[in-house]
Amino acid sequence: MKPKYVLLFFLCLVCSCSNTFTYAAGGNRAVIVRNNKEFVTAVQRPNTVIKVRGTVDLKGKSLSIPQSCTILLSKGKIINGYIFGNDTKLEVNQPSSIGVIFKGTWMCPTIDDSFFIAEYLSDDDVISNINYLQNKKLFNTIHLNKDKYLVSIKESGGYSLCLLDSVKLVNNSQIALKANNYKGYSIISIANCTNVEVTGGQIRGDVGKHTYLQGTTSEWGMGINISAAENVLIHDMYISHCTGDGIYITGLPTSYIGDYSKASRNIVLRNVTCDLNRRQGLSIISVDGLLVDSCAFINTGKIEKASPAAGIDIEPNVDKGRNNSVRNIHIKNCYFEGNAGRPFDVDLGVTDGIIHNFANITVTNCTADGPFFFGAQNVTVKNSKFESIIVRPFEAPVHCKFENCELYRGGIIIKKALSHDVLYKDSRNSNSMVNLTIKKCRINYQPSSINKSDKLVYFDYTPSNDVTINFNSCDIVVPNSSAMKVKNSKKIHVSFDKCEVKEKRQ
Repeated sequence: MKPKYVLLFFLCLVCSCSNTFTYAAGGNRAVIVRNNKEFVTAVQRPNTVIKVRGTVDLKGKSLSIPQSCTILLSKGKIINGYIFGNDTKLEVNQPSSIGVIFKGTWMCPTIDDSFFIAEYLSDDDVISNINYLQNKKLFNTIHLNKDKYLVSIKESGGYSLCLLDSVKLVNNSQIALKANNYKGYSIISIANCTNVEVTGGQIRGDVGKHTYLQGTTSEWGMGINISAAENVLIHDMYISHCTGDGIYITGLPTSYIGDYSKASRNIVLRNVTCDLNRRQGLSIISVDGLLVDSCAFINTGKIEKASPAAGIDIEPNVDKGRNNSVRNIHIKNCYFEGNAGRPFDVDLGVTDGIIHNFANITVTNCTADGPFFFGAQNVTVKNSKFESIIVRPFEAPVHCKFENCELYRGGIIIKKALSHDVLYKDSRNSNSMVNLTIKKCRINYQPSSINKSDKLVYFDYTPSNDVTINFNSCDIVVPNSSAMKVKNSKKIHVSFDKCEVKEKRQ
């Protein structure tokens, strides 16, 4: 028999078998499987493209895939078992194809929750599969379209959905956390990775249902935890009911003050609402480059409260070796309302005498229903409306500028330092210098609960270091002339340059 007829005979014999074999591009063997037996046989061979065209029921068993294999789900499905990938390519061309739990490593550029069969996979199983299907070697796009995912955390400090490098999550779902008793959690974790985008949907913690264990404040439950990540965009989201913060931005803990190499870098939050969280809407702990644009921070601490219950709190950790720093932060077009604590806190400006851990923080075009609080330097506030300015100088100087702002109630309050058991605790009780420049601002001063005196500038201590406050070209309304009287001294220097002052009795 001639060679060409031998080859033809061989191909006909192969095609007559239950499996159809061809060769894919690059020489990989292609196998069509229609049942469990054929699938188990096929996955024993490396360099194979496995085309599933029937129902493969693993009956609760586990399978490991050898190297350089592809699983193609075009007209079939795989159910009831566990599959361990080995950088296995996964292609899914129809919905409701996957009813197994993935482990190992996979190559699947587009991950869609329509792939998964709810009959075989719980919400936690689906999210776990998404965690395993991501691969840092690819750009992954994840689509969540189910109305609601009710998820759990396996251990205290753990996470539900963990995003890796080069991932875009398109979320059209609510990801809600089951009630638990953990002191900390992350519903979405973005840690030690780069180039991540999260857009849309809702995240909901377990405030109102959480069990708080004795001996812990349980204040570390985060909606989104961004830790030592770079180039992250979070936008058009609603985050609520977390026992800690809606969003927490930090770096690696083992840094020294002024070290930005271990901070999160180039983070953008846009059109995000943080509502009804317990401790903070947003905590900023360690970052170099952050834009917070057109976000709302509302009702923090309204259901359950953990101090400080602020809208935004910029507060680097500086104790027990966590010597974090922040710089290049711009907060603009943001709205603060109904927070049990202050709308905006920038605090703990620790210094070693040379390096300070705050640099270049600006707030523009923001509106708040309460006071802004400052315990740091290098902060500028422009074109914003808020109740009053509260300053508490710790051992680092407070140097802040305000321009074209509106203060509508309590004036300026300079408070004494508190005693904290943290870094530099020996100097914690002594106040540092204060330098405030207030330019072209509109100030309508009225006595209030936070300013119990009748003075526009109120001190609740006797300064031991210089306090300099300059009002320049401001429009000031006070209930009577005595409100303008400030007792200047060797340590207190308050001046009014080109200001217009009006009396308006309340």
